[in-house]
Amino acid sequence: MLSVETQSKTSKINSAVRLNLPTRSLRSLLAFMQERQTIYLKRKAGLPFPWTEDPVLRNYRLENVYREQDKETTWWRENWAIPYADHENLWFAACLFRMINWSPTLAEIGFPEDWNPARVLQIMEQRKARGEKVYTSAYMMPEHGEKSKARYTVLRVLNPLWTQVADGNRPVWEKDDPARYSWASLRDAHEWLGQFYGFGAGFLTYEIVTDLRHTRYLCNAPDIYWWANPGPGAERGICRLRGDWTRIPAWDQLRYMRIAFRWLRKNRDRGILPTLEMRDVEHSLCAYDKWQRAHERLQAGSKPSLERFRLSLPLVRNLFGEMVPGRKTA
Repeated sequence: MLSVETQSKTSKINSAVRLNLPTRSLRSLLAFMQERQTIYLKRKAGLPFPWTEDPVLRNYRLENVYREQDKETTWWRENWAIPYADHENLWFAACLFRMINWSPTLAEIGFPEDWNPARVLQIMEQRKARGEKVYTSAYMMPEHGEKSKARYTVLRVLNPLWTQVADGNRPVWEKDDPARYSWASLRDAHEWLGQFYGFGAGFLTYEIVTDLRHTRYLCNAPDIYWWANPGPGAERGICRLRGDWTRIPAWDQLRYMRIAFRWLRKNRDRGILPTLEMRDVEHSLCAYDKWQRAHERLQAGSKPSLERFRLSLPLVRNLFGEMVPGRKTA
């Protein structure tokens, strides 16, 4: 089987081949995205449940259209990204945040104004010993032969990253003047971070680059409308749009996403989706595939393999002005 790199090179050679996506499929994707975002807006406004008649979106959890509205990403923005916007360690804080992606742990650790790996490891191990959650449940963090996930995260991933950058492997956004807002691209940042152990070209690196896109490092990135890093979920979403489950070379996945992006940007309801970047399309393609699969399972009389949405607590307004399930405090 050809490697992804070889497939990409072959596809670039044949890039003159015209790709297209059926308009009916694009309409279906847009309808899903707008319904999902409408649910978010209704919930934020404090309107009563249920916020949709769609049985999957009503009863199961799916990602927001805008990743920036996710709970943990909101915590990152309000507690670290904005208050420490000009701090020299903000880029490293993004790596620490996304590796753990669980705000109670991160709040206990605190923003890394000074990097103290022994202290961070101690806090994480103590939380585990107390029976408290340490990491996100959104994705799995392996131990890679270490005694604990915390040791792998701190000692084998984050500390070597900190040391190598301190020794001179500086980020791409510092190529010119580190004091200025950068014009580095998302793709270049992804490639730079991906060289370090524990990051690579996969999911976590892409998540960190997306976090940095909304900071001084990558706020001027020139490729927000034409580059994204499609994962397996996005590829499945593209296959659904095409109506063809043949594997898609990596470069062609990007070409298909650009086609979808242009159509969605032109035809979206700007009252519901006021902005749109390639990241939003990649993110939504993954959720779209989950949504379609859940409907297929319901129609077949089976239970969708998604976490159920449970409105077990009354809606209260959180620190960010959003209506979320919770208990009122005095």
